[in-house]
Amino acid sequence: VILADNQSLTRNGIINILTAHYGKSINITEVKTKDELFESILKLKPDALIIDIELFDFNDITELVEIKRIHPYIGILVVSDNKSPNEVMKVIDTGIKNYVFKSCEAEEFLEAFNATLISKKYFCNASMDIILEHKTTPKNTFDSKSLTSSEIAIVKLITLGLTTKEI
Repeated sequence: VILADNQSLTRNGIINILTAHYGKSINITEVKTKDELFESILKLKPDALIIDIELFDFNDITELVEIKRIHPYIGILVVSDNKSPNEVMKVIDTGIKNYVFKSCEAEEFLEAFNATLISKKYFCNASMDIILEHKTTPKNTFDSKSLTSSEIAIVKLITLGLTTKEI
């Protein structure tokens, strides 16, 4: 298992949870940088990657997608504090199947970790609430392509504060 998080307290907490449950049968490698992560993946070929993508030194989510594409055998568990529906959905939309918040209980984290190891989906209750809320909220179905170029120009002028008389 590779644990990628730049917060020492979080890493120590996760290590304590895993070793309390698995004992010495689990090997955990901690990494703090992207370079260490890529090096460890190539060297160790881990079964699982536990990562906080918000705090890790990725430029954006595409780097995690690239890891998933190149190393499909690695189960990825995202552990995050970010409860923004857009950010959670951005991760889920990449195909990541396991997501828990750092505020989840240890038992829920262990369930997520075990699911990650056997390629099953797991979302903590709080993240599932966000996912369900996002999926059931009606989306704006406005299609700007249905406007003519003249109508688009008028809308732009209105957003600039011009009145109907001025347009």
